[in-house]
Amino acid sequence: MCNAAETEAIKNGCIFCLVGTWDFQAEEFYLKNGYERISELKNYWLGHSKYF
Repeated sequence: MCNAAETEAIKNGCIFCLVGTWDFQAEEFYLKNGYERISELKNYWLGHSKYF
């Protein structure tokens, strides 16, 4: 299900969205909402990975 920002973006012609999160934050939230992980920067900051 799209939220208001995604709906507005689609109305304005956007065809993709890129988000970034840390390994200790919201990856599961994004995955549950239809996003997919396309990249990982391992040990990016203080031993943590950054996901896109």
